[in-house]
Amino acid sequence: MLQNNEWTTMSQLLCTDAQGQCNQFDYTMEAGTDKWWFRVRPAGAPTGSDFFELTVEAIDAENVRVIMMNNNGFAPVKAKGIPDALIPVIRQVVGRSVQSSPRAGSSLDVRREPPADKVWERLVAANLARYDEVADVYHLL
Repeated sequence: MLQNNEWTTMSQLLCTDAQGQCNQFDYTMEAGTDKWWFRVRPAGAPTGSDFFELTVEAIDAENVRVIMMNNNGFAPVKAKGIPDALIPVIRQVVGRSVQSSPRAGSSLDVRREPPADKVWERLVAANLARYDEVADVYHLL
């Protein structure tokens, strides 16, 4: 069991980009009390190198919400299909169902931006997620 603010060892993540090319990455996770931070780097890159990051926070004991996805402008992790591969892994690693944040303009402090819509729409097209129009959130299946 991870203690708060402890990083996991690197694990592999295979991602498919828009051109259908498979790319290998390494990811680590830090577990907080109610948040989990995932960092993804090109395979073999040192832990101090640039990364893609994704953060989820607990909604309740059974669900987490994606509250941030960011490639930090780092070309080796841009448009590589990282969130598409990572979000299903998060469900396994964290042991909770995963959903998106609602769109901007919601009453919550978190919001889903248009680039995140694209990620979730790809997951829906792959039959890995569904959209709840009433709640304006995507749910990983």
